[in-house]
Amino acid sequence: MSNALRLFLDTEFTSFTRPRLISFALVAETGESLYLEHSEVPGVNYFGRSTSIILAGGSEA
Repeated sequence: MSNALRLFLDTEFTSFTRPRLISFALVAETGESLYLEHSEVPGVNYFGRSTSIILAGGSEA
């Protein structure tokens, strides 16, 4: 029997052309989680403004 713990990773970036990290999330299969978010990210594209930042509780730039 393995004692390995599966972790799930999710990230959001500003764009494909000049990516800058917006958020980073880790969730363990046991339910523990870690969510980190950059508070001020210049150069966020429309998708990032309309989905990632809004859903994370920020305001649209």
